[in-house]
Amino acid sequence: MHVNQIFLNISRQNYPAEVEGSAKPVLLCFWANWCPPCQTVLSRLDGLADDLSKSVKLCLVDVDQEPEIVTDLGVTSIPTLVLLCDGTTKTSIQGIKTKRDLRHLITVALH
Repeated sequence: MHVNQIFLNISRQNYPAEVEGSAKPVLLCFWANWCPPCQTVLSRLDGLADDLSKSVKLCLVDVDQEPEIVTDLGVTSIPTLVLLCDGTTKTSIQGIKTKRDLRHLITVALH
């Protein structure tokens, strides 16, 4: 699946600079290639990317490649979205949501 170039792939190596050191809130999308619901959520986020990227940094975490990040943030299922502001979890969204619901949940958590 092609994902908008706005999304940044997060690894253990770039997590401190890109997530912990981010001046903007960070939306982490925990996903896996083999997960059909993850593909659905990624497609919906991709449709919102241009709008969301104005207020949040959009990031992807491949759960198979980055199990330490998964464990550190307490992610137990995929797809899961975690919104961090200044290193603190503002909201966690699990499962498939509509584009409208995703936009609403993220907007509410930012304010």
